[in-house]
Amino acid sequence: MPEGFYPGEYSARITGTEWIRSSKKGSLGLTVYVDVQNAEGATWATSGTIWLTPKTVAPGTHKDGTPSRSMAMRQLNSIGFVGTLDETKTIGVEVNLADNPCTVLLKEETYQDETRLKVTMFVDADAKPSQEDVFAELDRLSGKPAKAKAAPLPAAAPAPAPREPIPNDEVPF
Repeated sequence: MPEGFYPGEYSARITGTEWIRSSKKGSLGLTVYVDVQNAEGATWATSGTIWLTPKTVAPGTHKDGTPSRSMAMRQLNSIGFVGTLDETKTIGVEVNLADNPCTVLLKEETYQDETRLKVTMFVDADAKPSQEDVFAELDRLSGKPAKAKAAPLPAAAPAPAPREPIPNDEVPF
């Protein structure tokens, strides 16, 4: 692992992009090459891939039922791409994302008994998730079962209506 870099969120600058296909399933992905900078000013050249699969391009739904952008579009927007999914074909042809600032989420990954630090996602620096959201998303992405949430507390009883004061001569004791 690069010295001075640990799992977490870092500022980065895009140095290039490249369209790829996975060797296993043939999935399309956009590899984003970045220079990641830590708090001490050290930089690390690495890359991450935004996969465009049926699952990652499907729009989601907010808790209130309104539609949300797909995971792929959120990540593409976070690296400075403005457009529709269909317009992503212009990346690297008409649209150059090099030199755009972005924020990356780094996570440790173990593969063939070797642990390394990996860009797991590009995040919108203006939409900071809570630490709980980050951990839940990382657990979801790594295939860990979701932790059961505590049951919500029952609604509090409404406050009683204010009463008229009782005159001292009518107090029953």
